[in-house]
Parts: sequence; structure tokens; C-alpha cells
Amino acid sequence: MSKPSQFQDWTESLDVPYGPYRAVIERVVDGDTVHVIATLGLDEYAYRMIRIKGAFAPELFSGPR
Repeated sequence: MSKPSQFQDWTESLDVPYGPYRAVIERVVDGDTVHVIATLGLDEYAYRMIRIKGAFAPELFSGPR
């Protein structure tokens, strides 16, 4: 996989081969959930949904009732 465009302009000093992992927020779902694309090192990338621990925000969409 080639480097995603979100990481093209990062300096080499930010490309460490171990954590902490660098990520770019792709989408804010609600007050405590975001979707990110993260670099895992060694040209590995992952798209993940992250829930922020300790933040309790109401859901924006809970589906039909």
C-alpha cells in the first residue's frame, strides 16, 4: 500500500517505527466517536473508529424507533 495522501506532507522525523501512533481524523461521528486513519509504522496504515474514553456524549442518530 502506498502512503495515503493524509501523510504525504509529514516530515520524516514524524515517521518513527514504534508508538505513539500518528493518526488523522477523517470524520467526527458524535461527541465521543471519531473515524481515523493511522500510520502503524513500516508503511502499514489502518482505518479505525475510536471512542474517547471518559467522554459521554449523546448519540446524534440512534436509528428508527
